[in-house]
Amino acid sequence: MSYVRNVATAVEASRDAQTGALDAKKTSCTDFISTKPAAVDNCTIAYANQNADFTITAAIINGSKGSAVYNSENGQLVLQ
Repeated sequence: MSYVRNVATAVEASRDAQTGALDAKKTSCTDFISTKPAAVDNCTIAYANQNADFTITAAIINGSKGSAVYNSENGQLVLQ
């Protein structure tokens, strides 16, 4: 979960200072935080609302839940 929060912070910090837009070409969490923990199998970023919002989905290996999902529109990080 902390990895996903760290990626979310890095994505927010990468916003264009004038427009607030995000670089939608960066769709992997490793584009922002290069080393992912062993418990994370795959981590992707999807953009919405003209690249103003994003969702991070991290697949978790051997966890009680299959993934951690962060949604920037509401700021929620949930296990699914």
